[in-house]
Amino acid sequence: MVNASLVSYIEAIALVTITIFLLNELYRWSIRIKGIPGPRGRPIVGNLYQIGKKVIPPEQYRLWSLKYGPVFQIQLGNKPILVINSAAAAKDLLIKESGSLNSRPLFYVFHKFVSKEIASIGTSPWDESCKKRRKAAASALNVVQVDSYAPILRLESSEFIHELRKACDDGRTALDFLSYARRFSMNLSLTLNYGTRAENQKDFDGNPMITEINNVEKNIGKYRSTSSNIKNYVPLLRLLDPIMLMLPGNSLQKALDIGRRRLRYHAALLEGLKTDISQKTDTPCIQGNMLKNPETRSLTDLERLSVSLSIMAGADSNTPTVAWGIIFLAHHPEIQEKAFEEIKKSHVLDNDPFGNGKVLYVDAVTKELGRYYTILRLAMPKEVTAPVVYNGVTIPKGTMVILNSWACNRDPDLFEDPYSFVPERWIASSDSHQQAHQFAFGMGSRMCVAANLAHKALYLAFLHLIAHFKILPATDDEPASVADPIVGGGGANSVSTPPLYTRASYLKSKRGGKRKYSRSVTDSAVSDSSPVQHQQRAQSPQRQWVDTSPAAALIYLNQSRPAAVLSADLTNTDSVATANTTAIHNLNTQSLVDIPLATTTDVIASSSPQSLRSLQEQRVTQDSDGVLRGPAEETLVELYYENFHRSHPILFPKMVYDSGRRYPSYLNAVVQYIGSHYSVISAAPLRELAATELAQTIGSENSPQIVQARLLYAIALHGNGEIKEARTRLYEAIDMALALGMNNKEFANFYSRQGSDLEAESMRRTWWELYVLDGYLTALDPRGPSSFRLGSIGGDVEMPCEESIYAEGRTPMPRPSSRQAFEGRIFGEVDPEETKNFSSFTYRVDAIDLIARVLAVRDPNRAHRDKAQAVDNTLASWAHYLPSNKTDIVNAYGEIDEMLLQAHMMVQFAAILLHFPRSNLILDFCVDPDANDTTCVDNLLCGPISHKLPPSSTRHIHGIKATEASKRLSNLFSICTSMQKHSPLFMFGLSLCGVVQCSTFIAHVRFDGAGKCLEQHRDRVRLLNGLLKSASETWPLSKVIHQKLRRVAAILFQIRSVATSVSSAPPVTATQHDEARITAAAFDPVVGVASQTNDFAFQLENAWMSIDGQFGSPELAPWVWG
Repeated sequence: MVNASLVSYIEAIALVTITIFLLNELYRWSIRIKGIPGPRGRPIVGNLYQIGKKVIPPEQYRLWSLKYGPVFQIQLGNKPILVINSAAAAKDLLIKESGSLNSRPLFYVFHKFVSKEIASIGTSPWDESCKKRRKAAASALNVVQVDSYAPILRLESSEFIHELRKACDDGRTALDFLSYARRFSMNLSLTLNYGTRAENQKDFDGNPMITEINNVEKNIGKYRSTSSNIKNYVPLLRLLDPIMLMLPGNSLQKALDIGRRRLRYHAALLEGLKTDISQKTDTPCIQGNMLKNPETRSLTDLERLSVSLSIMAGADSNTPTVAWGIIFLAHHPEIQEKAFEEIKKSHVLDNDPFGNGKVLYVDAVTKELGRYYTILRLAMPKEVTAPVVYNGVTIPKGTMVILNSWACNRDPDLFEDPYSFVPERWIASSDSHQQAHQFAFGMGSRMCVAANLAHKALYLAFLHLIAHFKILPATDDEPASVADPIVGGGGANSVSTPPLYTRASYLKSKRGGKRKYSRSVTDSAVSDSSPVQHQQRAQSPQRQWVDTSPAAALIYLNQSRPAAVLSADLTNTDSVATANTTAIHNLNTQSLVDIPLATTTDVIASSSPQSLRSLQEQRVTQDSDGVLRGPAEETLVELYYENFHRSHPILFPKMVYDSGRRYPSYLNAVVQYIGSHYSVISAAPLRELAATELAQTIGSENSPQIVQARLLYAIALHGNGEIKEARTRLYEAIDMALALGMNNKEFANFYSRQGSDLEAESMRRTWWELYVLDGYLTALDPRGPSSFRLGSIGGDVEMPCEESIYAEGRTPMPRPSSRQAFEGRIFGEVDPEETKNFSSFTYRVDAIDLIARVLAVRDPNRAHRDKAQAVDNTLASWAHYLPSNKTDIVNAYGEIDEMLLQAHMMVQFAAILLHFPRSNLILDFCVDPDANDTTCVDNLLCGPISHKLPPSSTRHIHGIKATEASKRLSNLFSICTSMQKHSPLFMFGLSLCGVVQCSTFIAHVRFDGAGKCLEQHRDRVRLLNGLLKSASETWPLSKVIHQKLRRVAAILFQIRSVATSVSSAPPVTATQHDEARITAAAFDPVVGVASQTNDFAFQLENAWMSIDGQFGSPELAPWVWG
């Protein structure tokens, strides 16, 4: 009886087990991607048993691709995974479909246990939080920012060499270099992220925090691996996890412990940084900048921690790259010798033995090492967020996609002889695929944001290794197989692939200290000196010779060292908050070299922006689709979109550009030229490149892209002060646009009928941008309205859509509104706000129409007063017809509607153009009597309002209105904390606003003699001058205008302020006496400016101008508002 019950029980269990097994297998079969081939696996585990056994998973995937094709699927447990193994397939999926493959999958063990609180940026699914974190990290790690980290990179690479030299006893002893490579990589991460570091190798090897970080990060790499952690893929194995978590020492408890330990040392580092910030002893770093920067201060502590996790993860990939490089160089002396000869030929280290100049061959060796060994051989997996069609097969949402970077870097269609080490393939003069994508950092929208920094650090490490050492194998009989990327590699179950063997010998050859370098601080950062410069240096009789050993080189570095890394007992949670402070007191202060420190000038000169000259020499070289480009060019495009595009949004939105859409070479050159204004790279060579590219389009068939290129080029030239050239290029763009028929709506509608709504919208925006720029530049032209060409051109182009719709690349686009509908909104029977809202761009176009009406009555001798009053009525009513969603320029999140801001600015600009020439306000203080050229900056400062009308009884009213418009303008500009992200066209609005404020102040002083409103006018001009100064960092013309307005303000405000306290001032010098006399002349109607009629008694500014812009004086109301 008992036996029968037991048998029944066993049978029931077996039946349930078999049922679960069959259902699971049925489910596994059903979720396979139909139409994608791949190897069949075993029940339950799928292909897990097949990978990592005989060969590492990336190599196994590459071998499978030879049988199943470049894109195949595997099944790890219950998870179908798409594996990409060729560059072409990667481009089709990760570039062209990047919008649908920009997220990350969630892994059971890693995300639920290791990264329970927060994951790094690279392992986070795509959402708003991840977007903010990635943006914060990318802004700190772009090409321009990386160059600013030159002193840090220089310090770590030089100390890396110094410690190796000291440990190897000048080549007498072979040593294990892994710890030294770890310190190099770890110090970079710690310094950049937290502003702290291990002072020397002894501190590094014996520091408990460093040991903890190394151990934890090594384990993190294993948990991130996609080929291990079976519970990620087999849900059945998770059924007993609640019981296992109660048992000590199980795998899940270990995962939780690793996550907690990681949070603990990050908390200690962050707490120490916050303490340093509060005491103002912190070293500039990424986390510190995020804590101080208003744009990133809104990030939570966990989001900032996510950025830290990402930076620290970089050390885990840099270390094995350095290790592989040393092993490879030891077994390939021919590569070493050629690299060293190229270093000598380049002379980049002549003035600074630890400089960062560009040696093309060493840079190519660095890139080839990344390709040949591919440390991260499987890129971080992605998850499909929307169905994607590839070769007629639909890849469903939720599919995991893995890029096999190892296979792509060995793609014979992309790399000739891919299994050989050929640095020349990366040099532009070679015939190989020098512009091929380097898959070491991934591909697509989620590729490594620190790629530029990592490459620069590795390049410097190899540059200085080759320059100062001759690297040999540790023993004479060491097999060459240790340098083989397959045989010599380990880490089969980890994210990165380090070498198994990490020993080598280092000889202090002529590279280390016997070769002499000339030291010249002024040229220390020049990376591409000309032969003439080399000859001059060779003939210089004042040349200084110094020892170039690593110790001697450190004289440049000691002053720039950040604080030492902290020593903390990580097992004691009470020590977390005080860990940083404790370690600072335990800092090892023993100097590495007993020689004097260099001067501050030496340190600064060695890391000056001249080190970017090598970037300037690069030229845009694209593949057949124009998709793959160098990192420097890509950064300039990023800067264009980040700073300029929002002010003149005519090109494709950023997300469309990122998805693989590219521009012709001439348009790309203009975009890079504009982007260079926001970087430390000189714009001159890029301007020459843009001009050359545009010149080559002359005589070719017109196209909208040529129009766009010339239009954007004209805006940039105008911002640089090249006014005549800017107008010439604008008129060329207008002629081309008219020849193409862009003034007719059918031109844009053609693209819509082809299913290209974005192109159609871009064409509409291009036409109206031409219209806006033509109208605005006409307002600055003293010749009058006759130069407004597009004002008299007929057309029926429809209006642009809202910026948010265009920026997101939404398709289909909403039906565009017509200009007639916009103009008819005021007298329509139905309130347009109840039916349809018009875009901010449309109101910007409307503002130009108002400027055109003002220009039509510019000539006071021809314009009837009633016509001027009609224009004034239209200007005064403009804001009243803004819909409710356009009443605020700034939204609840502090984001400025750039198009609406420009519209408001142009309306107030038009009001000044209308009223100032008819007012009793003077201009004598800003007009240059010796300047006859209408394009002179001095004339442009006041030129649009320089023509005065004969006296009339209402001139004081026009003065009030001009002053009111300048007040509103300054109120608008007060929300612009920086001019970098605003149009260069703003600078003339700023200057005219300042001119009116100065003129009004003089009128007030004439009336009451005391200048009671001095402070109000001075503060407004102070704001305007500050914004002009901010803009001058980007646009040269702004610098000239700023200096002009500043001189005027200094005479009007500064000297007079001193005069009010003359009783307590020291004796006045002769020069000051002359300046004061000039100032008095400006105020005195007899000595200085000719007396003018004062029909209306000016009162204090706040007595007749309230905050809301209405006039407070009752007797003025009938005159002003009718």
